[in-house]
Amino acid sequence: MDIALSEKRPIIRSPIISCSRRTDIPAFLMDWVIKAVEIGYVDVINPFNRNQISRISLNPDDVKCWVWWSKNFGEWIKAYENNIDLFNSYKGHSFQFTINSPSELEKNIGVSLDDRFKQLEWLTREFSLLAVNYR
Repeated sequence: MDIALSEKRPIIRSPIISCSRRTDIPAFLMDWVIKAVEIGYVDVINPFNRNQISRISLNPDDVKCWVWWSKNFGEWIKAYENNIDLFNSYKGHSFQFTINSPSELEKNIGVSLDDRFKQLEWLTREFSLLAVNYR
């Protein structure tokens, strides 16, 4: 999907960007996120009505906090380390980290349970215990 659809749309300013409960964007699509942030908005298709498309501002003045959902924050951590100023232009980041099984049971996670615990440690050290919820 293109970051920006060609049609002009009103921009919705949302103080919280939830990224992403339906897909694991932090694990697989961080290049796409960085490009969208650089453009300043993203077009989001309603999964129940594909004709309804919302243009969401990603401007740091509009977004107070990102909520990141993932089972593997390895790519997110790399993106953060390569774009620290970009990420720090936002007031907050919160993490919903699902650590539910060894990777042998969920082969598409692509990273060991030990590595996910290391990611959890990195996130809590970098952002604090209060910024990370794990399950």
